Amino acid sequence: MVSTITRSYSKENGLLGLFKRNSKEEGGLSKEAQAKLPALAVPRAHPSAAGLIPIWDLFHDDDSGLGVIVLKDGSYRCCFEVDGVHVSGFDEIRLVSLMNHFTGFLNGIDTSVQLTVVCHNISKRDYFAKHPVEVVNDDFLKYVARVVENDEAFLLSKNFVPELKFFVTFCYRPPREKPAKENMVDSTVRRVLDVFTNQAARQTVGAHFKNVTTLIQRSFGYAGQLGNCGMSARPIGAVEYFHMLYKELNPKFGQDQEEFLPMPQRPKTKPLPSGLRRVFPDMEPASIREQLVESRYDFSKPDYVTIDDYTEIDSDNHNEEPGRYVRTLYMNRLPERTGPLWLQPLLRLNCNWRLNIYAHKLDKEVFRKQLQRKQAQAHANTYQGIMGPRSAPNQEEAEKAQEAANIGSELYTTNVEVFNYAVYFTMMGDTLDELNRSTELVRTAGAQCRGARFIVGYHEQKSLFVGSLPGLGIDVTRRGKIARTPTVRNSFPFVHAKLGSEDGDWLGFSKETLEPVFLNPYNEKLPNALCIVFGQPGEGKSMVAQQIIQMKTLAGAKSIIIDRSGSYKMLTEVYDDSAYIKLGPDGSVCLNLYDLPLEGVDGKPIDPANPPESHIIKILNFHSVMLGEKGEQALTKDEKPVLMQGIQQIYRLAAEQGRIPIESDLVAWLQTESINTQNTKRRETCEDLANRLSLYCRGAIFGKLFDGPTSLPLDAQIMVFDTSELAHDKTLEAVVTLFVSDFVLRRAQHHKAEQMKKGQPSRFVFCIDELWRLLRYEGGKTLVEDASRTSRHLGLLFIGISQELGDLLRDDRARTLASNSSIKIILGNDPSNFDLIRDACGLTPQEMSAIAHLTRKNREYSDAFLVYHKLSRGVVKLVVPRFMYWVATTEPNNDQPMRSKMMEKCGGDPRWACHLLGQGYHPDTVPEHLLTPQ
Repeated sequence: MVSTITRSYSKENGLLGLFKRNSKEEGGLSKEAQAKLPALAVPRAHPSAAGLIPIWDLFHDDDSGLGVIVLKDGSYRCCFEVDGVHVSGFDEIRLVSLMNHFTGFLNGIDTSVQLTVVCHNISKRDYFAKHPVEVVNDDFLKYVARVVENDEAFLLSKNFVPELKFFVTFCYRPPREKPAKENMVDSTVRRVLDVFTNQAARQTVGAHFKNVTTLIQRSFGYAGQLGNCGMSARPIGAVEYFHMLYKELNPKFGQDQEEFLPMPQRPKTKPLPSGLRRVFPDMEPASIREQLVESRYDFSKPDYVTIDDYTEIDSDNHNEEPGRYVRTLYMNRLPERTGPLWLQPLLRLNCNWRLNIYAHKLDKEVFRKQLQRKQAQAHANTYQGIMGPRSAPNQEEAEKAQEAANIGSELYTTNVEVFNYAVYFTMMGDTLDELNRSTELVRTAGAQCRGARFIVGYHEQKSLFVGSLPGLGIDVTRRGKIARTPTVRNSFPFVHAKLGSEDGDWLGFSKETLEPVFLNPYNEKLPNALCIVFGQPGEGKSMVAQQIIQMKTLAGAKSIIIDRSGSYKMLTEVYDDSAYIKLGPDGSVCLNLYDLPLEGVDGKPIDPANPPESHIIKILNFHSVMLGEKGEQALTKDEKPVLMQGIQQIYRLAAEQGRIPIESDLVAWLQTESINTQNTKRRETCEDLANRLSLYCRGAIFGKLFDGPTSLPLDAQIMVFDTSELAHDKTLEAVVTLFVSDFVLRRAQHHKAEQMKKGQPSRFVFCIDELWRLLRYEGGKTLVEDASRTSRHLGLLFIGISQELGDLLRDDRARTLASNSSIKIILGNDPSNFDLIRDACGLTPQEMSAIAHLTRKNREYSDAFLVYHKLSRGVVKLVVPRFMYWVATTEPNNDQPMRSKMMEKCGGDPRWACHLLGQGYHPDTVPEHLLTPQ
């Protein structure tokens, strides 16, 4: 703000001041009186801001939560923020439904409405305040989180990261109260007062209360109609209303954090007496209008506005740091034909801009009568010219007459309304060159909007600037065109291409808008926490899975991974509290199939001597697979009761000894039962079962894996099961699959119970690489079905990776998983799979075309098509943080040899090797002093 001096000492301008210069000054103050005046005057707004915005008052309605602005002309404004709808997936039915509901909204407006879309480049401070990297209290994990933040900050500095906000402003102009009997003189005086005085100040308290109530009731009714379009409207309170306008009017001061922005203060003192005001004019309290304009506004240029925030004139400093440049364009030519969402190219510009659409409802009957006169004139011109009757009808005039007749008939027979429709586009830039570049972007995009044309409003930038402010609803210049409801309806602006969720973990950038994409699989809007990743080899399937796993690890989630190729081994070498478990006959771990769950269905402890029937059935299913061929279940009606009795008996015997039974106990019981029984058939059954199950006892081929207490690290944060040695025996692989599935669900339940006791949400990740191999067995199908059914309740994120989508569609239960999973990440695929992808995911031809053109660049990015339930879908440029990239890479030709060589130079330290590679060092050129951790 600029400090002003007392008006008593300022020279008077104009003829009156000229006449007074030679006269003797009267009423002047002596030197003694002048010495007593304050040295510093109270700051006042810059003279250029005087009368810029005609706000009379701003107040908050506690009942509705709305902030209400009262203008000097006695009209009222209130504003809502809407979340918009996603532009992807608009099939014909959904689009028609949206347009019909928006038509009802427009026809319901009785005065005017302002639709505003604001796009600005999100700052790093705001970005990290909204999307911090969630990390637990661990030094190494905090280091990884800092690396992720640094990579994000680097990418943010290179790209324009747009943030779209949608606002709708409702206007209400109270009907003019006219006395029953009013002569011409009184009517003229009233009109003069309306023009030159403040109409809002002349309202009575009762009229003001009635007007505010009417505005709030109507605005919430309009907002409810917008809700039918699939959007939610949030009322904007008075303080937020003030801050929204303050940021636009003071772009430099408005960059401060929300808590440092000024709060609106209504003057609480009485006006000063005229005599005292003459001596101390700056003692008058600042109004709401003056509190909003704390900047200096230069409207002298014909095609742009300059705003700076300097409180003192300093030419040197002013030249070094220019202010904000603002330019507003208006649409002076509508397209010949508009279609739904025809303004979409303008909503994808990568610059700071603000779009305003004004729709002022006109009197349909008056407009129809004008059309009738136009029709009559055109009809007359068809057969009559200036020189007399035409020899042939004028076809152009005949078409005009027919068009006017058609429009008039439409207005008479349908609910189509007439609007004064105006579109304004405002660009902002810190330099004039940046502003000019943005202007060319708008002109180019305007040509893509079915031929619409935008021009600069020369010598009108002040009025256009005021009209472009969100929330005011003041269309000063009225550069609109008369349009009917279909044209305004097709200009629906509240669409966005934002992918993923509002919060969650970093995934990459939207390829279309360059907005950051976050993934929150635990979002309450999702029906489940299932994620399917599929694509051809080398497209980055395991890379994106490991990125999600590492980000969840930073937040403290536990992860279990089934790995068939060794792609996830580096995770256990880099991160603490991890275990790499190689399952197989020669492995060093043992899996006890008889482990009891922690608690029963009712939440009570389980009796070791009498486990629940569900647990017995589960062990029976284990043995059914163990005794079958190629992983299939095989138990006869004679074998099932024998095995069930044996399992129950060994639990009782082991409980007496204070231990959990193992497989040898069951084989011993079967052998004893075969000796003691007198029934020949039962004896043969027991002997046969004992012989076949002896393969899983100590001394046999699978004894090391199954006969003994479980030796798995139960509390590891990351567990990787390497199943590569199980591929040669399908029965063994099927049994291990069943055990791991049961183990995962039990660990997820236990983790949830622990987190509930701490009052924290449960976060558990289960990842299966090469999911198609798991689905060959009944145990794998059961696991997928259980995971999909309980994922949301257990906080279990299930990640399934497969090369071909067709592998998941061969089985009914797997097909349900592929179709109903909330998150689908589609990488580069063979064109032969496109039909399956389109049918399973319900994609449009345009989206399938985007999948066909997915690209990747090693060590930089990989394109993927993300389907985030029904909320959004589109192409994501996956960008993995550099440290996480070198931990997760499985590229065999360059990355893995380079990582191995760097690890060798670093003395076998995988962490430091990945750190150096992430910083851009090469093993052949890295300085020797950097090979030791600093």
